[in-house]
Amino acid sequence: MPTRSKTYTAVSWVLVACMAGFIFFMSAHTSNELGEGFFEEVREALAGVLNALFGYHEDPVSPFCHFNEYLLFGVLLANALHSHMGWPAACLLALAIASGYGVTDEFHQSFVPGRTVDVLDWATDTCGAALGVAIVAAVQAARGTLSAGKPKGGVRA
Repeated sequence: MPTRSKTYTAVSWVLVACMAGFIFFMSAHTSNELGEGFFEEVREALAGVLNALFGYHEDPVSPFCHFNEYLLFGVLLANALHSHMGWPAACLLALAIASGYGVTDEFHQSFVPGRTVDVLDWATDTCGAALGVAIVAAVQAARGTLSAGKPKGGVRA
């Protein structure tokens, strides 16, 4: 089994931190605050596609974005945690951490004017993370490395 370098492990954790920061940033703003320029163009395009695919919904973008943010967060967490433990443990812990972060994300939103706490957002976050972790597990199972322990020698220089 390949050994992960300290650089690989550090970059993995930096990506996790960047994603957590992005989620925090998005939660600190309302759609009105991000309603101009690039963000508005992306939001309008997504709303058009999602409404065409699934029928009209007042705000189809919010659950779509929550789901995908946490899907990526789950993947990044599982990858970073694998530097310290085997894939099964890394995947389970990644799901628990992402779901817990979803709870703190909702709590954070309770302090942001115009944002509210929504248990369904947390459930969407957790489902997204679960799919992300499941994708990691499926890829590792296909590679025959799902039951393998952490990289030999742990983290190396």
